[in-house]
Amino acid sequence: GEEITDNEVEHAQIFYSGILDQDYLLKSYSSEKVLSLSELTLTNSSLRQVSLPTLDNLTSVNLEHNNLTNFSSLVYLQNLKYLCLSNNQITTFGEIPDAATRCFENLEVLYLNMNNIRNLEKLELYRAPKLVALFLHDNELCSVQGLSKMDNLKHLVLDRNKLNAINPSAVADLINLKNLYVEYNHLHSLNFLKELKSLKSLFLAYNKILEYETLHNFTHVSKIKELTVYGNPMCRFNSHYIALLSCLPKLCKLDGIQFDRNHNSPIYKFEEGS
Repeated sequence: GEEITDNEVEHAQIFYSGILDQDYLLKSYSSEKVLSLSELTLTNSSLRQVSLPTLDNLTSVNLEHNNLTNFSSLVYLQNLKYLCLSNNQITTFGEIPDAATRCFENLEVLYLNMNNIRNLEKLELYRAPKLVALFLHDNELCSVQGLSKMDNLKHLVLDRNKLNAINPSAVADLINLKNLYVEYNHLHSLNFLKELKSLKSLFLAYNKILEYETLHNFTHVSKIKELTVYGNPMCRFNSHYIALLSCLPKLCKLDGIQFDRNHNSPIYKFEEGS
């Protein structure tokens, strides 16, 4: 397949006033070429609405930097694996006639960052049961309720939201989550870690976490190999480095510093000299 060019973007803006549909595609391509498209990229095109036909070969769609408010019409692209909707105005999944039976059967990667999202439940993410990577950074989330039935998810990015806490029940279905990014939030508690036993990387920089809270909950995530905690109140004393090494036996990268577990490690030297 071929990406849509800048000239074709201009045609969409002029002739279709922010609507991407079958008529636009047929104006730019022959019907045979439309059916063979595997990738579609239309960024910075002032799109407000998308109404595409069923395109069986289309596996990748990039519609970032537009004015979309929902993405329900894209659910008809049954073979879609990659969907980028960054920098839009999406706050809800939207409505479709046969809503109860439709889902993104093959979607694996979804970008919804920078959309002013406040409520995950309105996104109906359960419609993407095979989702592996979900990007929700730079939104307005105060809760992560709405991640149920996502047991294939491995990568979750929640940086720069407004999270004060994460309810353990909200992440209980994320049994295969490997990488979690929650930097630049307002988290005080890490009690949700008891539900994330498969974690290998955890990024917690610039939250409100105290040392006693951290050490108690990290016993649940002993597989962690990489961790960031800088910018938290717990980092006021150097002793937190040694304590973290003690409760995380596989940890080999802390706050960007790679180390091995012997007393020549830079972290150990820093502690011993304090």
